[in-house]
Amino acid sequence: MLSVLSELERDRTSSTSSSPRTPDDSVAVETVTAEEVERRERRRKKITEELFETEKTYLQHLDLTHRVCASLDLIINYLLRCTLHWVPVFVFLLVNHCIS
Repeated sequence: MLSVLSELERDRTSSTSSSPRTPDDSVAVETVTAEEVERRERRRKKITEELFETEKTYLQHLDLTHRVCASLDLIINYLLRCTLHWVPVFVFLLVNHCIS
């Protein structure tokens, strides 16, 4: 997509520098042919499609990140609950071992 944008910028600057000038030489007069309009429209559509695909990919990755984080959160909570459940047993065994 960056190559398309840089090409557009290069074409814009080259068309501005080569276009005829008005008598006071302050404003460039742009002559646009039907082929130029067609080419610009094709580029515009291509950029729009690329932006749409980029956004779609971003949203898919964001969704994946949320699902993975939610899964990790469930696993961590489960492990913590299991660990906390066994803490009294470990303390009991440790105390009994130290006393005897």
